[in-house]
Amino acid sequence: MMVERAQRATPLWRAALHVVVYAGVLASCSEQAPVTPTELTRVSGNTQTATVGTALAEPVTVQVIGSNGSAMQGVTVTFTVTKGGGSEAAATQTTNADGHASTTWTLGTEAGQNQLTVSTAAIQTPVIFAATGTAGPPSA
Repeated sequence: MMVERAQRATPLWRAALHVVVYAGVLASCSEQAPVTPTELTRVSGNTQTATVGTALAEPVTVQVIGSNGSAMQGVTVTFTVTKGGGSEAAATQTTNADGHASTTWTLGTEAGQNQLTVSTAAIQTPVIFAATGTAGPPSA
């Protein structure tokens, strides 16, 4: 009789333990700090060369990484031409699911060094892209 009662109580005891463990896991998840942008890195498009006044062959692309080490989606990134003139196709972009943001960069009209600075409000250190404009008429 005693063995029968102990066998019937075991499933209830296990169920109660599962509830306590599950509640503890949920509590610890809700106490995690929010993920914030911590790193802005170049992905592609640096050190290209093109004829003055033309767009570079490859878009400039950056990635935003969060405080948890993962790519961050939904972060606003600003692209600004800071040397050599020219323009960026989109001055601001929002990062995609891979944490990437890109724009096409058209070089200025004078041969020489061009520079594009990429930044985001949450990260103090911008990323700098360099390109070289070569003399010649823009390609048609």
